[in-house]
Amino acid sequence: MRYDVSDKKKVLVEWKDAACTATWQAEGTALTVESCWSMGWLLQDTEDSILLAGTVSSNGDFNQSIVIPRGMVVDIREIYSAPDTMPDNVIPLEPK
Repeated sequence: MRYDVSDKKKVLVEWKDAACTATWQAEGTALTVESCWSMGWLLQDTEDSILLAGTVSSNGDFNQSIVIPRGMVVDIREIYSAPDTMPDNVIPLEPK
């Protein structure tokens, strides 16, 4: 599938990752759920999951993608990159 990212949001997603082990564990040993953060273009947002891509080519192909189940998503925040769309408290970086 190919995507036109001109109307897609760039987002920062906080999500909880599952934990597992493949070794013997003593009784009472606890695995912990870890918080994770992923950034990218929000290509799909459904009732079940979201699809992010870190890289999108000029022809609409994408790479560095992740599907995160909705039940693991804690927060989605839009990333602002154009000065005219940034909140007042965000200072844009000057190009080198």
